[in-house]
Amino acid sequence: MTRWAWIVVVAGTVGCAEQRKPEIRGPNDGPAEGVESATKCRYESATATSSVEIASLVALDLPMDKARDALRCSGGPLQECAGALRDAAARGEVTYTLAIDPRGFVTEATPAETKLAPKLTACATEILKRIELPPPDTATSAKVTLRYGDRDDSGGRFAGATVTQRTEVVKGRGSAARSAIDGALGRLRGCYLLTLEREASAQGSLDAELVIAADGGVTSRKVTQRGTLLKETVSCADVVLGATAFPKPEAAPLTLRARFELKKIAAP
Repeated sequence: MTRWAWIVVVAGTVGCAEQRKPEIRGPNDGPAEGVESATKCRYESATATSSVEIASLVALDLPMDKARDALRCSGGPLQECAGALRDAAARGEVTYTLAIDPRGFVTEATPAETKLAPKLTACATEILKRIELPPPDTATSAKVTLRYGDRDDSGGRFAGATVTQRTEVVKGRGSAARSAIDGALGRLRGCYLLTLEREASAQGSLDAELVIAADGGVTSRKVTQRGTLLKETVSCADVVLGATAFPKPEAAPLTLRARFELKKIAAP
């Protein structure tokens, strides 16, 4: 039986997942879209002139509990797509059809017709194509609607955040492992941006220890925080790092320790 679930989340997840090209499931013929409520993304870019929200997300054959957690690991890049656009071309909706492979990678993101500026939708397309979700039961598809609107500059504005990392190999050999860690930085930045939406003074670092098996999968992980970060930051980072795909190590198991410094960028 086909299973559908509806989830409403804030902004899009970003990352540097390698784009795969597996067999793609055919077009779905599920129920009509339409979620009445949505949560605004309060991340304020230093350059964007619009706010963005995920108006609706329809997902087929995804593990919904984990998908919701992964999608909340999001930041402001979709908002930044508005750039300096100051006219009606930066206000409105666009619905994307996403193709998702069995490993949870978005392999295609196709926008429907919209009045939004082509520059904005092209930018959002590239971000959506880097989304990494929990593995579905089979290659599947989803529809996501982005709604761009007037930005609310009242209170709590910040320009962004940075994440820098230091990684060491504790056991085994894996010369390409650091590139996989680098690829996760965008999603970890999203975790921190969500923290700043709730607590503007939050700052600190995350310490992680990961064990990677011979096939490149993360078999165990432990994430702790230093500073004034929220427990949700640790939970979000745990989801991101657990879903990171590593190259097969030369000698396994490979144990890595990494520290991620999280810094807020004040708004001008």
